Amino acid sequence: MRNKIFFFLNLRLLIFLLQLNQPSTTKQALSNPDWFNAMQTKYNALIGNGSSTLMDLPKGVALVGSKWDLKKKYNVDDTLQRYKTHLVAKGFHQALGLDYKETFSPFVKKTTMDY
Repeated sequence: MRNKIFFFLNLRLLIFLLQLNQPSTTKQALSNPDWFNAMQTKYNALIGNGSSTLMDLPKGVALVGSKWDLKKKYNVDDTLQRYKTHLVAKGFHQALGLDYKETFSPFVKKTTMDY
């Protein structure tokens, strides 16, 4: 039992130390050329594959903010594999009926599939 606790604490410490090496703000990330390139690549992919389009904000519509989720991915031998980025909408600022009318969940309850 003691070895399991020791392993768990060491794992938590390792995760904490790895997170120290990652930027906590977009401004910090943009000052690093590696993060800037990863963010630019992700942005170009979003525009290029048609999942996002840049447009003027219509009058009377509230803007939903976004943030960059930034993570460093490592290989098994602890060498840096890549800078991983996601642009995430801050959907928690939206109001049902005002900003959107329906939701979609890709998960199905088992009881739904039982006939």
